[in-house]
Amino acid sequence: ALRDPALRQRARREIERELDWRMLRRDARTMRAMLDFRSAARNEGLSPEQRRERLEREDMPEDVRAALCDELERGGERMPDEQNMNRAMDLLRFIDTARAGGRAPTADDILAAGLRGGLTDGQVEGALAYLENDGMLSLSHLDDICLDLGMAPDEHGEVRAPAWLYEGVLRDLARNGQTGNGIVTDEVLANSATRVRRRHDARIAAGGADVQDARGQVFDIQYRKSNERKKNRYIQEETDKSITSYRENPLHYDEGAQYYQVLRRQLGCFGENIFTDNPVLDNNLRTEHQHFWGDNGDNFGFMGDGKDILEGEGKVREDTGYSLDDYRDDIPGLGAKKFKGVYIRMAHDILQNNFGNYNFILNNCQDYVDEVIHIANILAEKNNDMLEIT
Repeated sequence: ALRDPALRQRARREIERELDWRMLRRDARTMRAMLDFRSAARNEGLSPEQRRERLEREDMPEDVRAALCDELERGGERMPDEQNMNRAMDLLRFIDTARAGGRAPTADDILAAGLRGGLTDGQVEGALAYLENDGMLSLSHLDDICLDLGMAPDEHGEVRAPAWLYEGVLRDLARNGQTGNGIVTDEVLANSATRVRRRHDARIAAGGADVQDARGQVFDIQYRKSNERKKNRYIQEETDKSITSYRENPLHYDEGAQYYQVLRRQLGCFGENIFTDNPVLDNNLRTEHQHFWGDNGDNFGFMGDGKDILEGEGKVREDTGYSLDDYRDDIPGLGAKKFKGVYIRMAHDILQNNFGNYNFILNNCQDYVDEVIHIANILAEKNNDMLEIT
């Protein structure tokens, strides 16, 4: 209806921008709803049949319900493969490029890209954490180092850091207490990349693993954690056996804090640079230390032995290096809750010597918090009681 061709073209472009924005918001909403549903299902240990039942009664947009139903029909969640791994790495590079241009993408941009690119939950959550924390090691910086080191170009003629190298460099720097863009110099990064390449080449020469660890640990942490926890000698069968055979009388644990809360603080050492304030990030992907604190000052949590930030002997102990003032009570879904002290102490006692070695990614303080609450809930139910103080 517009007579002026130039005005008509401007109007058409504006309509297209509006449609693009609406589609992005729709896809982001769909991805977030799917992440939340799958995360809750994993945390509750729901079987495929139980997930279907939950889907039928859950209040959610129909397009989200349809997508989750299709996923269940296909046999489960997306698994990491070479294609979505490459897309996940490209998404990190997109974040770097946008930041350099003065306009960082939004969380909606990342969520929509994850849905359209067929990324796994872990890959999407990893990209969101990368977006949230600009102190993480820049993938583009590592790309430049790869070029300086004379690494061979990929099939597109570009020299870019593969996923296994990025993951390996993060671990290598962490072992040496160095990470983050503000700390790592070109020389340090080049030396680290060289060490990782040599280890990688040695594994291949010995007929060992190639890139599967990188696919899992950087971008698909949730999937790896789920698999590892199924194999852990303690979880789930041993949990049930311990609870059944243990003294379940709350009177034996009556002395102590009336209630406990789960609080958080920043990690020590290099972890100060990756502390997250992301309010929606899945609890088992949050880069922070989580700890039980009682109303009487009693405290305990699961920690490594301090010899290696990434893994080592695990200990359930007090936090002697920090005080209550260093902690915050704003963990989404946890910080405001007060758990009855008697059942938390019973769960603590059961887990005291049975939680295995500490691993920064696969068996950490947040996993311990989850297990204590899980066992405490079972104990409260056995005594016809509620775990939470309302």
